[in-house]
Amino acid sequence: MVNIVFYNLNHIGDCYISSFFINLIVEQNPNINFNYYFIQGDSFIKNRPNISRINKEEFNNRYSKELHSGVSPENLINNNFLKFLLQHKYQFSQIRAESYNNTNYLFLNTWCAAPIVGHADFDLGAAFEGWKKLMLDVKKQLNVELIFDLKPNIDFVNIFTDYNDYKLNDEEMKKMKDIIFIFNYKPRSGRINIDTRNRLIESLINNNKVMLANYEKQFENNNVLFFDRKFNIEPTPDCLNLKYIWDIICHCKKIVILPTGSSWTFLHKLKDLKNDQIYIHQGDSYIPKLNNNIRLIDKNTEVQIKKI
Repeated sequence: MVNIVFYNLNHIGDCYISSFFINLIVEQNPNINFNYYFIQGDSFIKNRPNISRINKEEFNNRYSKELHSGVSPENLINNNFLKFLLQHKYQFSQIRAESYNNTNYLFLNTWCAAPIVGHADFDLGAAFEGWKKLMLDVKKQLNVELIFDLKPNIDFVNIFTDYNDYKLNDEEMKKMKDIIFIFNYKPRSGRINIDTRNRLIESLINNNKVMLANYEKQFENNNVLFFDRKFNIEPTPDCLNLKYIWDIICHCKKIVILPTGSSWTFLHKLKDLKNDQIYIHQGDSYIPKLNNNIRLIDKNTEVQIKKI
């Protein structure tokens, strides 16, 4: 049988959303072997015996410091398989059967804008139908019974479940309750107004204890903490740092996210979040979509994204 490869050449938010579906398909088809390739986000894929990274020997779980400027990670993490995908323009395909290293593969693009999946970015509801169409096409091409069952109220909280939570002691949790956390990661595929973002940070620093996701020299201040330095947790291509961020900041009094996929990786953590806790800056148009995702994951939650 041809090997099935899920791949995504895009950024963190897109890989995070597609991982919900990949994990579901892998679990529902334990007798079929899968591969995957993400530029970043390996920790989103559950550790199961029937799925593995296609180029595991080439994987380097380190970024250069330049990543903090918003540079795309494909310019920093180089390997032969990535070159193969880019040279053959796989980013624009949906399904392609081809040989790589003398092995036949069926490559499935999980990018939200790929021709068959084709849904708006970070939109779980719209993704349902796209993934159903993709799996029907795969069944036809391979002539195999591939199960993809999206039952009502299916459990999509299937990301990061292989890793232990980052635990704070009682004193640390108490201190976090006074903090406003701000995701200051710069977007790699979208754009934000950095000056406007900086003014927001400066206004919040005046009367609050603020923690930024990563160090920025201009905000060295007695009222500012830097998550990466305080907890010694740096961004890594496997994105496990994002799990630990949400394990910790769910104790903060307020969390400010930006229109960047890395700051939207909280859907697996809804049970530990509260209403009036998450606010979005420069992303008002995404609020309905994010809140719809939240309701799809947990219809009983009170968590709602608001603007700041």
